Amino acid sequence: MSRTPMADCDNCNDEVGHLWKHRRPTETMTYRREEWLCAGCHPRVHEGLAPSGA
Repeated sequence: MSRTPMADCDNCNDEVGHLWKHRRPTETMTYRREEWLCAGCHPRVHEGLAPSGA
């Protein structure tokens, strides 16, 4: 899920055009904190952007 228009990433505070929701586990592991992250900070989106070795 993404939201637009220009908004700030909860991790790096950069203003970007797209943010993706990330549910990060907390210390108790019974609750997940929702964050809005840019593609560079989001763990799953960032993996998809990494160049693959040929």
